[in-house]
Amino acid sequence: MDTKVCPFCGGEMLKGKTNLYGHARYFWMKPWAGFFSMSVNAHPWLCIRCGVILPYVEERELEKIRMEYERQRMG
Repeated sequence: MDTKVCPFCGGEMLKGKTNLYGHARYFWMKPWAGFFSMSVNAHPWLCIRCGVILPYVEERELEKIRMEYERQRMG
């Protein structure tokens, strides 16, 4: 089971279900992309201590976004 540390209380966070229905669709879209561009899937994580639910983006997707952002920023 995947876990993370909660940034608010330090508790243990658990990842939501599967890729099929365990992510928030259309949660975030790249501000530099056009209207018909793909959105980024964010997976919900629940802190079992304080109850907060936070969306996280997979690391490989985040790396792609970082590279695109740097290209856009440089012009």
